[in-house]
Amino acid sequence: MLMLMIGAFFGIPLTLETVLLGSLAGTLIALPLSLAGSRFKDYAWPYGTFLGAAGIFVALGGDLLLERYLSWAGLG
Repeated sequence: MLMLMIGAFFGIPLTLETVLLGSLAGTLIALPLSLAGSRFKDYAWPYGTFLGAAGIFVALGGDLLLERYLSWAGLG
């Protein structure tokens, strides 16, 4: 449901950016904590939290980030 609303609000390019940033944020936070201690080793990380935070980030500056990435990659 969350990604359905984000997709309807942002469109396809920014929705894909949201999924990418949410996955990256979840990995960058969960991986070190899982490796550092046994407390988080078997913890089920809530993916929706990272998608929500990425959605807010994309709402505030997603167009600029996408434009800069495409120009850096030579695609835009």
